[in-house]
Amino acid sequence: RPCVMDVKMGTTTAGFRDPRLKKIRLKMTDSLTGTRQTGARIVGFSVYHPKNGDTFALTRRRAFLASMNYDPLSVLAFYLSDGRWLRSELLSAFYALVSDLIKHFERQTDYLFVGSSLLLVYDGKRTLKAAQNTATRLRRAARIALSSGRAPTSSSSSSK
Repeated sequence: RPCVMDVKMGTTTAGFRDPRLKKIRLKMTDSLTGTRQTGARIVGFSVYHPKNGDTFALTRRRAFLASMNYDPLSVLAFYLSDGRWLRSELLSAFYALVSDLIKHFERQTDYLFVGSSLLLVYDGKRTLKAAQNTATRLRRAARIALSSGRAPTSSSSSSK
């Protein structure tokens, strides 16, 4: 059961080459949703909670409304739970990956990323073995990507 969350990264999602009206709309969205202050906005997610067998989806429209009414950490905790408990192994794995990405991009000076997305994906099955396998795969993928000097590319990247 795949669980996916789309997080828009950066304090602005308006690109340099975007038309004027689109820039205005995106800057207003960034202000209303807290993107400008926090540097991130949850765009949507789909999550499976095995405790009760339910799948929950947060569409783009609902995510926009939720971002104005709910703390992003509460939404993230809901996404990383199995319906009963916070899956701490996922939290640890995602935290390590995002920390490594931040360090990598803070060191580079060639690109400016505007409106880039980060997808958080995991297997919704709640078994210890599945959780350990997910965490191991996430750590391995991060080490390979960062040690090779290649960073994930974004179609919305702009050269400085």
